[in-house]
This record gives sequence, C-alpha cells and structure tokens, in this order.
Amino acid sequence: MQSTSGPEGQPPGAPQQASRGGSPHPDPAPVAVAPPSEPSRHIARGRKTLLWIGGILPALVVIGVIGNRYEAQPTGEHWRKVGGLADGMRAKFVEVDPDRVTERLIYDDAVQRLCHGESTCVIAFFAQGDRVPPSGSAHDFLAAGAFVAYRPLAIWWGNENTASYEFTQWDCARAGFAGAPASALCGPGVREAYGAVIALGTRLGMAGPCKWPKPPTSDATLVSQYIARQDDPEKRAQLQKAYDMSSVSKGPEDLGKCRSLRNKIESDATAARRTLTAS
Repeated sequence: MQSTSGPEGQPPGAPQQASRGGSPHPDPAPVAVAPPSEPSRHIARGRKTLLWIGGILPALVVIGVIGNRYEAQPTGEHWRKVGGLADGMRAKFVEVDPDRVTERLIYDDAVQRLCHGESTCVIAFFAQGDRVPPSGSAHDFLAAGAFVAYRPLAIWWGNENTASYEFTQWDCARAGFAGAPASALCGPGVREAYGAVIALGTRLGMAGPCKWPKPPTSDATLVSQYIARQDDPEKRAQLQKAYDMSSVSKGPEDLGKCRSLRNKIESDATAARRTLTAS
C-alpha cells in the first residue's frame, strides 16, 4: 500500500480537487502581501477611534446616571419643583398632585431628594393649582410679605447648624392630620389639650416666684395621665416637653405684676383641668 505521507502524498484531511485529466492542481505560488499604505493606516485608526468613542460614551452616560442617583432631583412621582429663590434662604417651591396632598410620604420624598447635601434647606409645598410665589431674590420675596398672600400646604425647614429638621407649618385642613407632625397640633381637641397642659405647667411655675400657694398635686397627675393616653411617641414627647418648660419659671420681670396676673392664670388652670379630664 502506497504511503500518503511524503512529498508526493496528500496530507490527511479533505482530498484535493482534481482536474478533468485526473492530475491534481499544483499548490498556488505564494502571493506577497504589501504593507498597508499610510492612508489605509489612517483610515483604520479612525475606525478604531470611532468604535472606542461609540463604546465609551454610553458607558459614561450610564456611570453619570448611577452616580447622580441620590443627588437632588427636581421631580418625584407625585411632586415637582416649580420655582424657588436664587439667594438668601434659597427656598424651593414644590407642587404636589391634588389627590396626594394628604400623603406624608410625598413630602418626605421631596425633602430627602431636594435637601440632599444642603446645610440649610427650605421647601414650601403647594397643591397643583395653588398660587405659588414667583421665583426671584429673597429680598423681593420678603419685601412682598413672604407667604402672607399664599397658602402653602406645608413648609419644611432644615438647618444643619442648629440640628433642626422639621415642618414649621402644616395645613391641617388641606394636608390632613394623619401624617401631620406633632407640632402642627392637628386633630379634634389636640390644640386645646396642648394649651391645657401649658396652662397647668404655667400655674405650677408661677407659684414659687410669685409666692402663691402650690397647685394641687392632682394637676401633675392629670397631665401625666393625659400624656400616657397618647399613642404617638412624638406627641407624648412634645406634651412632656411643653409641661416641663412651662413649669419652670422665674415669674414676670416685674414681680409686682404677680397680683394682676393671678386671676387670669388661675382661670386658665381651672379650664385646663376640665379640658384634660374630658379628653
């Protein structure tokens, strides 16, 4: 059997094609490949550059979007920034969808996004369709009466320097009291009860400097029982703080006025006992 290896043999693999005469075609002579000309090199480099740019730009856009994910955004799902002041307190004006004005999460979302990275942040919330102050300078805004001619749903004020972060204004009637901060005193009888707690604290605080008889110990018991009945821990803390602060007093600057003040303070304390007993 004739070997298939060697100079006359065919290497393993697919058989060579034969001519009509039956003899195999000889291998074609090697063709020399000329080096690319300078223009060809420039074209190739240009194509590579375009491919690089085409790939890197979308990547940069994606990185930019991800990097800014938690930075201040002008719009939320149910709210949008519609204006603001360019200087001073740099208040922001936010419009809330009318059917979402009673949802506290909408307000919190706007605060979280718009106040990100700011040491002082003021946001005034309005329902869609409300009159909103014109954007401009803080000087013009204050000179025009600030919010006197407007009816914001709520106003948020955050100050890193004083560690104060709270809604300083909340429209109980329009923004509702389900998500209202305790400081808004929303809800039936809430404002009256808060005033009653302060009235009894004031009566206790004035007794020492004005040398009045101490109020009955039942006053303190009445206050503590009312506070304990509140479900909201924020509200309990607010009431306790109000009582503690009002019960520590140096009296009027002119202690000679103690006599003239006593009738009013005693009358307020009597009404406060009735209010807290009924609450």
